[in-house]
Amino acid sequence: MCAPSPIVASIPGVTPERERLMSEALPTIRVHAPGPLVLVTRDAGLVREAGAAGVDADEPEPFAAGTMTREAARALFAVRGTSRAGD
Repeated sequence: MCAPSPIVASIPGVTPERERLMSEALPTIRVHAPGPLVLVTRDAGLVREAGAAGVDADEPEPFAAGTMTREAARALFAVRGTSRAGD
């Protein structure tokens, strides 16, 4: 529901510049993610709060299981591991 709307309230720990960048990026995100947005987090309290507010929320693993194959996840993990090796 909030995806087409600009960010109107301050987000704790996020600078005004970052809020502006996130607001500007939202139309592009919506083009590439036409379905409902889901909050993905490991914060159990935040998942409960989101559910109470009617916002879809899930932990990373269950969310990924419903959106990609195991093979795709393995490939992404392998790429991530390779890119971190040089850090």
